[in-house]
Amino acid sequence: MNKLKSLVDLDTYIKMSVMLAGETIYFPAAGTPKDKQERNRAICQAYYSGVNVPELVETFGLSERQIWRIIGRRTV
Repeated sequence: MNKLKSLVDLDTYIKMSVMLAGETIYFPAAGTPKDKQERNRAICQAYYSGVNVPELVETFGLSERQIWRIIGRRTV
């Protein structure tokens, strides 16, 4: 929240805090499609080399669901 506070004026910050209290907001990382392809390739390579999904979540900053989608599996 401190990063958000530094980006917007105080009034906007307060309004957003009230409106979004308790919510989780995801802002996708900026990057080109090529960057995404390279990241996804690295995720698949790591997974098939034995790295588990929780480790991939931590390493790549994605949700577990996103990791499973990238490696071509569905969550149960």
